Amino acid sequence: MTISDPNQRDNDALELFKFFESKGFQDKQQMMTLVTWLAPVVFALIAYCWSQFAAAVISSPSTHFVSGLMPLAAGLAAVFVSWYAKYVIREFAVHAELNYRKADRSSAFLSQDKFAELLKFPPQTDAGTWLDQRIQNERKRLGPDGRPADHIGRVFLVLSLGARRVLWLSVLTAIVGGAWVILSFGGRT
Repeated sequence: MTISDPNQRDNDALELFKFFESKGFQDKQQMMTLVTWLAPVVFALIAYCWSQFAAAVISSPSTHFVSGLMPLAAGLAAVFVSWYAKYVIREFAVHAELNYRKADRSSAFLSQDKFAELLKFPPQTDAGTWLDQRIQNERKRLGPDGRPADHIGRVFLVLSLGARRVLWLSVLTAIVGGAWVILSFGGRT
């Protein structure tokens, strides 16, 4: 058997394709697992902050400086955890995109029959709605090498958009917590 043997070349190309395709899928699965664990933590921290602010406003018109420190700390922790989730999504998106691109390149070594065409990733089409425009912008932002991430699915992109929004909500919560501490320190609420 030589390198020019078409059957061996097709088998090797197919194995290479399967390898990179599975690596891209593993990247997406790991991202989903991490986000599944991080999202409840962020939302619990945000909910704790806002519930403490509401309880303080309802129950006592004058609060102590210390009572605002826990919600502020929780708000800052929410900022950190949501930033980390956004970072994780971005990194896994880049790795998955690069692995899917390698899979596409390896499928080019297959014979030009119908099986090789079936292995190619279909182009992503969008309906042109407001969300689709945001998704296209996110696809461009997440793509490595200045090219759009054409192999990343809509769920991945919507999660990335959501993580950015949650990060802003966390920042707002931390700002409100900081203001609460400053007002409590001054004796005003």
